[in-house]
Amino acid sequence: MELVARQVLKDCETALEVLRENPKSPRWRVSWVATVALLRMVGHALQKVDAGSDPKLKRIVEDHWKRISASKPEPNIFWDFIDRERNNVLKEYDVGARLNVTVRPGTVHIDMESGTQSVVSQSRPNLYDYVMGPGPFEGQDQRELVSEAIGFWDDYLGEIEREYEAANG
Repeated sequence: MELVARQVLKDCETALEVLRENPKSPRWRVSWVATVALLRMVGHALQKVDAGSDPKLKRIVEDHWKRISASKPEPNIFWDFIDRERNNVLKEYDVGARLNVTVRPGTVHIDMESGTQSVVSQSRPNLYDYVMGPGPFEGQDQRELVSEAIGFWDDYLGEIEREYEAANG
């Protein structure tokens, strides 16, 4: 049995690949919103779609959800990143991630007496930093947080799959 949640998780991995290609704004913002939505969608697909397909699976999924709810605020990758960023982005369009751009222009020397100009240094490519803004993960690379969130879901789904396999012999 392949969980629909696993399919969504694969899409999360694709979304991370897109973010690692360093998209520029507004493509970056659209990629970020899609990634955040997909990350939270893993849990929704598990609870709303997968759990509805089998009573044993539903019980296991509900038990896991009770455990994670009881452990709040841990794991913080779920509560402070996956859940919080989804709520901020999809409910308020408040994007917690930031794309900082450093422009590195060249310099020119102008001789004030003669008026001649000479290039001292050439312009260099812009630098892009993909970091989280104010909040629990401030300053961290957003792509690394997405990677950690994918790892969280992979482990979470793995536990559920193992329990389900054991329950079905």
